[in-house]
Amino acid sequence: MGGSFPSPSVEDGLDLSAQRDARIDEVLNRTMQVPKTDAITGSSLEIPIDSLRASKSFQFDSSGNPVMITPTDASGTTVTATGSTTGRTLAERFSDVINVKDYGATGDGTTDDTTEIQAALDKASSGGTVFFPVGDYLISASLNVKSDTTLRGEGYGSKIICPDAGWVLVAFINMGLINIDTKSNVEVTGLRLYGTKTQDIDNTPKLIFMRDTANIFIHHNSFENSAFEALWEAGTIADTKYINVSNNYFNNVGHPADAFVGLPAIQMNAVDVVIANNILINVGTGIGASGDRTLVEGNFINGITNVGIGTGDGGTSNNQSIIGNTIIFDSDATTGRVGILPAANAGNQSLINITGNMIRINGTIGHSKPTAIRSNTALHIHIASNTIEIDVFGDGIRFFGVAAGVTASVIGNTVRVLNEGSAAAILAFLGESNGAGKTLTVFSANNRVYGLTVANSAFAYDYRNTSGGTINAYLNNDFTDEGQIRVDDATYSTALHNVPINLTTNLTSFSSFHQSPKIGMLNMQSYRDFGIVDGAITLIGTSAGLVQRRTRITIDTQSGAGTDELDTITGGIDGDILIIKSAASGRDPTLKDGVDNLVLAGDFTLSDVADRIMLESDGTNWTELSRSDNA
Repeated sequence: MGGSFPSPSVEDGLDLSAQRDARIDEVLNRTMQVPKTDAITGSSLEIPIDSLRASKSFQFDSSGNPVMITPTDASGTTVTATGSTTGRTLAERFSDVINVKDYGATGDGTTDDTTEIQAALDKASSGGTVFFPVGDYLISASLNVKSDTTLRGEGYGSKIICPDAGWVLVAFINMGLINIDTKSNVEVTGLRLYGTKTQDIDNTPKLIFMRDTANIFIHHNSFENSAFEALWEAGTIADTKYINVSNNYFNNVGHPADAFVGLPAIQMNAVDVVIANNILINVGTGIGASGDRTLVEGNFINGITNVGIGTGDGGTSNNQSIIGNTIIFDSDATTGRVGILPAANAGNQSLINITGNMIRINGTIGHSKPTAIRSNTALHIHIASNTIEIDVFGDGIRFFGVAAGVTASVIGNTVRVLNEGSAAAILAFLGESNGAGKTLTVFSANNRVYGLTVANSAFAYDYRNTSGGTINAYLNNDFTDEGQIRVDDATYSTALHNVPINLTTNLTSFSSFHQSPKIGMLNMQSYRDFGIVDGAITLIGTSAGLVQRRTRITIDTQSGAGTDELDTITGGIDGDILIIKSAASGRDPTLKDGVDNLVLAGDFTLSDVADRIMLESDGTNWTELSRSDNA
């Protein structure tokens, strides 16, 4: 067979050869190769056969030839951390943090991981950390924590779940998803605790249960979906101390369906407690704290069915501060919800400071009256620099004074109330059922009340006493742009003192306050009518109201007679000033000098409505300062 090869056939063959060479080079470049300088003898580089490779590790011997070895336990290997000076075994290093998955926890959301997690907790040595990697850890009984232990998750993804049924409460043992009973020095952080609302209420666990603990730090966790308390310290107050609950998130806890409402998301019965910078959404009661020296600061609460922040319910509580919190809630049809409620038990709190909080109530006409700040029994309470906004209906700051000797200072608050009905911005009340024999003293200064309207019977300041007790009210430089001031003077037993108040409009039901001087002029309240009865008028009593300060009055003859004589004015205190005029022309009263307690420059007849006489009281007698006969 002779002849020439066709050119295309030669070229195609060369191309295929070049392609094969390129593929061989690529494969060789991807393989492990012995350097050209190494000596190759026999089959030293051959990989052992499969039976010798099974369950072995591939290594090279001292000559550089491949060998298969059986893996060994490296836990005893000693390592020295970079920068440190002491070596420790790997087993020691790994035991610093105990991973619950190392003890068999699955975190798959369906397998019961209780036993495995508890084994990890039991293994934790003093100062040890138990770690929860991301996962859903279903448990059926409490995880009981030892002292000197940290529980740490990776945040929202490290979730501990309560089953919807089957939990059985056992006192102090099986009370919460996490149980810290009579332990100290425990930290819980980075976990998401998810409860249940479908268990029967007799067997629903808390999310974290504590009793008689000390040095507890709970921070940066999420607490969700619990019919009962999320975080509850239930021990004896004197045996529980130094607890910090901060930067946690609470949602949908503390109000079981078809049962009592208003359980707290956080309940601390302890001394020396800090509850700070938590976010609470849709809760029963937001925060409850009983015990001395408690700070509740910087928390945000939006949505309650009972109380935003309440103190003193579990026992005697002194030196508590509620500072810089934000509380927002709606009124409801049946429950008088409260933003801040100190001293829930009678007479068990003293030295309470409520400062710099913002409270907004979204009201609805016809609902039960809500209150922004209500104090029933705090013996010495300071309420200052709070901002309160109540939409449509509700009270701003309210005192009931059911304990003996309640004293309150109300300073520099701003209250905006768009009211209907008989609500008030600032209210002090002693009722028949709780005020008999009690004394309520309120010092008020520099408060700003606005948004009220007279037409709907709203009150800026409302002081009522129907009990036979005593209310002492001291007001200085308080201001309302509109709205009434009511003093239930028919049953007051003592006068109000030192009561200058700025008013710009309505003075309906106004009896014992007066306007402070406006700039450049002396501004006094409107004239008030008094009738002569047997030669006297009375400035204190069922007809006259409380002591008038720097005030103007009109006097009328008894039974509308053409003339009458006035020789006695009762009820003055030292420093009172009266400017007196006649009630009507043709009914002319004559003030008599020296007959009883009027010290005048001679008798003076108010024979015209333009006539005036000014008197000053020394507490017993009324002395003439000036007269003006304008007839």
